[in-house]
Amino acid sequence: MRRGFILAMGVALGALWATGPSVRGAEPAASSARTFGAGLGLCVKFSQGQPMKDLDLLKDLGVRWVRDHSSWARMEPAPGRYELGAALRERLAFYRQNDIGVVFCLAYDNRVAHPPTPDDPHRNIDPQAF
Repeated sequence: MRRGFILAMGVALGALWATGPSVRGAEPAASSARTFGAGLGLCVKFSQGQPMKDLDLLKDLGVRWVRDHSSWARMEPAPGRYELGAALRERLAFYRQNDIGVVFCLAYDNRVAHPPTPDDPHRNIDPQAF
């Protein structure tokens, strides 16, 4: 229950931040030279099975930023051993080559490198390990 609440709050705060200064209380600029396409971004699912061949579609759509993610267990398969993986490296190189910004999310628990124990049942979500 607590984990779900924390996740929901994180999503809500991220959405509030992403909406821009007018929602957060600051006055918007008097005029903006930005066009609609300049702010277009997508939440991509390449780490969840979307085919890598679809990367080129981001250019065709005029996407300027993406939200991509990796699971903590994939990034840290053993305590203290960190790996980006070939697919993430390929996506990051593509984003850089095509001037696509990245909002990156490292998420979820890690029962692989930090499995729960009877003495520490929440080890897989330990903020210090994360």
